[in-house]
Amino acid sequence: MISVFMYHDIRDDKKYPKRYNLKSFLTVNNFKKNLDFITNQYQVIRPSDIPNVDKDGNYAILTFDDGLKDHYDITDVLLSYGVTGTFLIPTLPVTEGKMIHSHKIQFILASESEEKLINNILYGFENPVELYNHYSKTIIKNNWWNPEMIFITNFLRKHENGVMITDKLFNEIVTIDEKEFSSDLYLNENNIIEMVSSGMDIGSHGYTSAILTNDNQKMEIGSSIGFIRKYYDGDVMFSYPNGVYNDKTIELLKQHDCKYSFTTESASITNPNINKLKLPRFDGPQTIII
Repeated sequence: MISVFMYHDIRDDKKYPKRYNLKSFLTVNNFKKNLDFITNQYQVIRPSDIPNVDKDGNYAILTFDDGLKDHYDITDVLLSYGVTGTFLIPTLPVTEGKMIHSHKIQFILASESEEKLINNILYGFENPVELYNHYSKTIIKNNWWNPEMIFITNFLRKHENGVMITDKLFNEIVTIDEKEFSSDLYLNENNIIEMVSSGMDIGSHGYTSAILTNDNQKMEIGSSIGFIRKYYDGDVMFSYPNGVYNDKTIELLKQHDCKYSFTTESASITNPNINKLKLPRFDGPQTIII
């Protein structure tokens, strides 16, 4: 059996407690506790080992999404445990110094009360109640976010004015210097080179890490895989932003000779012949309760 664990932010941050207290994020110390558990219960392998594992063994793969500076910072921690990680990196923050849209939303949420944000977002709309009711619903099972957080996130992601309003709020509430903020949050090219040199695996998380649609995925996949190949000559790997993909996505990945791609479906791999472009993953911080 193989269990793939997914991680995002791993840092000791006191400036944005509303963000870093969320269930998906870990302090460095709690990440080490996760590693204590994993290395005691599993043999940590690379994705390329999947076809060759012993069917009776108990294995784990560690994956890290979003290309965060945190992941460079914890590389030494992984090496001290004698394990490797697979880092799925979006291109935009590295090459252009720009924030992923979903991260802008998260830092907006961490910087202002939900009530004030909702009033700000809905100001000027003729049908605020209708909009709130529409965007405060979610199809995610066992969602632990409150309706206000769901509304703000859904509206800023999906409404036709969402990107414009997000940029306005980010500049007003978080910072007007996106490039400096981004440089503190994300990996740079030297970080990536050092991580690969130390034995870590890297793959793509899209160009902008936006949800893949029929309109954008050719660019998102092609450009981002081309970027990763500049630094890494191993198997091409990908993780679906927000877990969203379709048949066209799979076909595009095959065209780029992608060998392994990760979903957000919570399940273990019990069949070594599983479709390697639909690999399930557990959210590490929410699965391993220390």
